[in-house]
Amino acid sequence: MTLRTVVVGFDGSEPARRAVALAAELIHGPGAELVVATAFTTRYPLGTESNVDLREEAESVAVDGVRLAEELGVDCRQRVEDGDPRYVIDAIAEAEGADLIVIGTRGRGSLARLVLGSVAAYLVGHSEIPVAVTR
Repeated sequence: MTLRTVVVGFDGSEPARRAVALAAELIHGPGAELVVATAFTTRYPLGTESNVDLREEAESVAVDGVRLAEELGVDCRQRVEDGDPRYVIDAIAEAEGADLIVIGTRGRGSLARLVLGSVAAYLVGHSEIPVAVTR
């Protein structure tokens, strides 16, 4: 299977950096592209200066992910959206026509999610797109 578009969830953490590295290994061929998906959650009333700061911070994190992918020789761009990362990453992948979602996990969360974090567990259980998870 040739992977043309891969969406990787990226929050700047070490597991997310490993996810970019895995995605870079999996993507192939001319015109193939990696999309770095970063989510931030609005915690303040819309239009406030704090929301602008949150978006700017998320965009800075996404730029770091793009740089990492480019260092690994992969064409890449970023998407930054406001919302819960579980839904944002899935929606971006669907909108991009992605062949695969790659997500890192810290393995934090409730007892029911001992192996996967909440974002990874949600995507594995709910996404219509195949999901690769790396620790």
